[in-house]
Amino acid sequence: MYHTFQVVRNCEDYDGNMIPNELYSVQEHPINKDLFYVNFGGQDEALYPRSEFDFLITTELIYRQYFGDIQLPIISKNYNGQSFTFINPDSQQQLAYMADVTVIPLEEAYRINCGTVIKL
Repeated sequence: MYHTFQVVRNCEDYDGNMIPNELYSVQEHPINKDLFYVNFGGQDEALYPRSEFDFLITTELIYRQYFGDIQLPIISKNYNGQSFTFINPDSQQQLAYMADVTVIPLEEAYRINCGTVIKL
């Protein structure tokens, strides 16, 4: 099972399938981490460059054990419900268990371009 992210398309080009600034569920390509699979419902899927999407950040976490009191953006609550994927200070995706972090909801959401985040 691949990890699914909620992202917003930042590209202004309308290609018949994707609408700019709409929220989509995507999965990373298993080999080429610069691409996302986008499922349009049913069997319709397409590959798009990762840089055409933004993570919509609505919550952050504090992971004191490794990063002190720095607030770090959460990009996904994982399917097991017990962990989060977040962006560490080195711009890499990292996993943290709920019991190890403090979660902070944000009053105003912001975006981070998916192309700038490093997938390990």
